[in-house]
Amino acid sequence: MQSKTGPESADILFLSFNESNADKNWMELKRRFPHALRIHGVSGIRQAHRIAAELSRTKFFFVVDGDNRLRPDFHFALPEENLRTDTLYVWRCENPANNLVYGYGAIKLYNKTLVQDRAQKAYVDLATTVTEHYKIVPVVASETHFSSTPEEAWRGAFRECAKLAAGIIDRQKELETLARLEQWCSHVNPVPHAKWVLKGALEGRLFGASHRDQIAKINDFNWLKQRFLENE
Repeated sequence: MQSKTGPESADILFLSFNESNADKNWMELKRRFPHALRIHGVSGIRQAHRIAAELSRTKFFFVVDGDNRLRPDFHFALPEENLRTDTLYVWRCENPANNLVYGYGAIKLYNKTLVQDRAQKAYVDLATTVTEHYKIVPVVASETHFSSTPEEAWRGAFRECAKLAAGIIDRQKELETLARLEQWCSHVNPVPHAKWVLKGALEGRLFGASHRDQIAKINDFNWLKQRFLENE
C-alpha cells in the first residue's frame, strides 16, 4: 500500500547553476514567496537535489529551475490533500521556443525522504527515475526561458533531445516522445537565439540516437561546454 500524509505546507527550493536569467527569476519568486530558498552553483543534478532535500524544512518540497518563470496565477497549492510519499508530482510547463507543454523545465514536488534515500543512485533524468510513481498535475504553472544566451539555448535543446532520442525516459509513451522530438527539431519560434535552439535539438537528437551508451554525458556541464565551443 502506498504511504500517504495529511495536508501540510511545502518549502520552495529555487535551483540555479549558471543560467543568465536566474537572478531575475529568483528576485521575482522571492518577491511573491518570501519564504523560498535558493541553492546556487552546485555541480551535478543529483547533488543539487540532495542538498535541496537536506535544506527543506517540510516533508515535501517544490523545485523551481533557475530559468523557470512562474505564471502569475500559480501559487504552489498542493495538488491533493493526501500526498503520496512515493510519488513525484509534476506540473505542466510551456516552452516558448516550440509551443510544447509538458514536463520539460517544469515545477516539481518531491518527497524529502524519497530524494534522500535515492540520492546515491545514478540517474540521467532524475524526475522520471527517482520513483516509479510519476503524477502529472494538469496545470500550466510556468514557462521555461532557457535560451537567454547561445550556449544556454544550445545546451537546453541538446540535453532534452538527446534524452528523447535515446528513449531512456522511464514509462515514456513512444509516439508522444517522437512527436515532441519532431517538434523540437522542426519548429522554433522567434525566441532569443532561436538558431542555437534548433542546432542543439538536431545535434542532441543525433547524439542520443547514436550514443545511447554515453547518454550520461549530458549531465556533465563541462563536457557540454566543450561540445558547444566546437560549434563556434
